[in-house]
Amino acid sequence: MPSIILDPYKIIGTEHLKLLPGISSGNFPIKKFSRIDMSNSKLVSNFSWTIKFVDNIFDITGNVLINLQCKRCLRFFTKKVEINRQYRVFYTNSEAEKKDLNNNFNYETISIDQRTTFFSLFEDELILELTLLSDSHNCNINQLVNELCINKETAQEYKNNNKPFRNLRQKLKK
Repeated sequence: MPSIILDPYKIIGTEHLKLLPGISSGNFPIKKFSRIDMSNSKLVSNFSWTIKFVDNIFDITGNVLINLQCKRCLRFFTKKVEINRQYRVFYTNSEAEKKDLNNNFNYETISIDQRTTFFSLFEDELILELTLLSDSHNCNINQLVNELCINKETAQEYKNNNKPFRNLRQKLKK
């Protein structure tokens, strides 16, 4: 596929629908994502993106590294967030809505009337992915308790008492 220079900040218009099949890619600086709340997380790298387009279907992909704090062990870890979505662009909202009802494909429908940019599509998808992101990783909380407990008896007692379903079978038989 030929490489094409595409301005992701420009509103999607009729010139985008007349493009020959091609590919465009680049990076967004982290500072550009002003709608993303960074109170519990922090973007680590620039957002790298790629847009492939064929027959009014835009396949947008992107990824970014994000620093998160685990809710269980409170350690920080880095996770890669990936976005992969397809959009089909129509001239009018009514045409997009009509095709959206008959949509048997795996793409979202948008129209030129919506006056959106590729950047805002990426930002919307990133916000959605961040809300679905898990704040935990493969941590072993029991191992952490052992590391933090000075008294090994206290650690063993915690392990023994932290089994709420241990005697459930016996209780159900009664």
